Amino acid sequence: MPRNNTDYPHLVFPLDDEKASTPMTKATSFLTSNGIPFRVKTVHHLKIGSLNYFPANGTLHRDADADSRKRVSLEQLLAIIGDEGA
Repeated sequence: MPRNNTDYPHLVFPLDDEKASTPMTKATSFLTSNGIPFRVKTVHHLKIGSLNYFPANGTLHRDADADSRKRVSLEQLLAIIGDEGA
């Protein structure tokens, strides 16, 4: 996991590695390797444009749209980001 913003300027630190779940680590690595900008809001919550993603359970929802909550894989998340330009 990266330790500073030099290599990953889209990360908001600190991200405590000991508290970050394996799904969070996989998600941040996946998004980084695909060039997707995101912010780490908490050890459980990633912010990608107007999308909120919770890697531990795969929950995704859009700001101000309570009905948009659904479970998605990382590959589905990438497709949604591509389709919507999140």
